[in-house]
This record gives sequence, structure tokens and C-alpha cells, in this order.
Amino acid sequence: CSLFAAEVATIAAELRDAELQPLPRPITLPVWHRRRAYTGIRAVGAAAAVAVMALGIASRSPLSNGDRHSIQLPRVVDFSGGDQAEIQRLRNQRSDAIAVARATRNRPARRLVNQPA
Repeated sequence: CSLFAAEVATIAAELRDAELQPLPRPITLPVWHRRRAYTGIRAVGAAAAVAVMALGIASRSPLSNGDRHSIQLPRVVDFSGGDQAEIQRLRNQRSDAIAVARATRNRPARRLVNQPA
């Protein structure tokens, strides 16, 4: 591999150092045009994808008013009980946390620098 890499480097250096030579005739590359048949197929495919997406959205849409009455929705029950002591305890914890955050925010930052004695 190293021998091949050296040969490639040598050839590349020789090509770069050589003077440019004029070509006997210009080089033309063929231009590739898309066939129009493929553009029609792509348009049909895009339309089919939009139709499938619309059907998927329509299948997930809400039910009509006649269908809503036949479904029984579950009742939501509040299990918190309104325990005032627990609510007050949570409020106290929150106010303590806010007080600690305010106190640490106003403190100057500690820098770990060697200080002379």
C-alpha cells in the first residue's frame, strides 16, 4: 500500500508540474434529459400520497354528533381530598426553595485562585 501511495504521489506531482497542452478538438459531454414519462409518473405518485394522507387524517377525525352520544366517557375523580395541611406544607417547601435560590444568587462567585497569605 505504501509503494502504491508513493507511485500515485509521484504521478500526481508530474502531472501538476507539466505544462498544459491544447486539445486537438473540443470535448463535448452528452446532456442527459429526463424523460417526460417519468414526470407524469411522479405527479401521479405525489397525488396518490396526498390522497392516502387525507384518508389517514379523515379516519382520525372526531366523531359526528350522532356518534358522540353512544360513547360513555370515563369520569375523572379528584383524589387530592383538599388536605389543607399538605397543601400548606408544599407551599412552605416552595417558599423555602425560593428563599435559598435568592440567597445564593446574590452571593459573589467563589474563585479558586491562590491567594497570598
